[in-house]
Amino acid sequence: MERALSFEKTTSEFFLLVKDLLRRYYKPDSSQGYQKYQARELKLMDEFFKLKEEIHNALCDSIDTRTVMEKITKLVAIGNAYINEKDKEGVPPNCLILRNIASYITWLLQTFGAIPKQHEIGFPIESSHDATSGIGSSNLETTVMPYLTALAEFRERVREIAKDQKVIKILEECDRLRDEVLPELGVRLEDRTMQTCVKLVDRETLMREAEQKKAAEAQRIAEKEQKARERAEKEAAKNALKNVSPQEMFKTGDEAKKYSNWDGQGIPTHMADGQEVSKGMRKKLEKLWETRRKDFDKTQSNGAAS
Repeated sequence: MERALSFEKTTSEFFLLVKDLLRRYYKPDSSQGYQKYQARELKLMDEFFKLKEEIHNALCDSIDTRTVMEKITKLVAIGNAYINEKDKEGVPPNCLILRNIASYITWLLQTFGAIPKQHEIGFPIESSHDATSGIGSSNLETTVMPYLTALAEFRERVREIAKDQKVIKILEECDRLRDEVLPELGVRLEDRTMQTCVKLVDRETLMREAEQKKAAEAQRIAEKEQKARERAEKEAAKNALKNVSPQEMFKTGDEAKKYSNWDGQGIPTHMADGQEVSKGMRKKLEKLWETRRKDFDKTQSNGAAS
């Protein structure tokens, strides 16, 4: 079940990202929308065709669904890798290739009955709004996306001005819009290098993700505080040890529980069970004792000097 949910989330996020890129850069009716295939695009196409062939073979092999799902995951991975590379370069990706990949994955999932036939790309957007308004997910997306895109672009311009002017309050409000306001409306904004990605997601999913994020952050803070306490305790124990003489170092704290008898210098001669300390163990204890003696003498000298 966990694997299925992970697969759905991964593919869904890929669909939403591709659809956002298509809205921004895919212009099939304009000469400006044509993007020349460079070496990176040709490599992506080769990987795409290879995976398509492997998926075809898996389907012919008694419909090997598991293998098909694994190949789809790889297809999503290479698509995301390509998008991230272009994002870092600051240039739009080849949307035609991405559209073909996303459409192909959608077609496969439609074949398995996971997506309704009328959807060209991605899963349908399900929300309580659809049920009460009677607006289908495709119509909802077509209706609201121009407004959401305009809002995202306006927010991005405001953020850039606020960064230049170092207006922290405005940046905080921009973050609040992204993290608190829009998720309540079923909208996710993702700040990327080139632009803000707009994703229409059902509100319940976003609320669940927000709770998981809060829980993860709380756990991170708790672990950080725990490590800080452990470091402080170790440091306190280390400082306390500086004032313990070598004659007493094996007779105090947890060390005292390990042994039952000591010689005149305070070096253990017998273990807690009465067994005599071995020669090898004796050498180690003597070495520790000598190190403690030097540190103790140094501490005492520094204390006397101050």
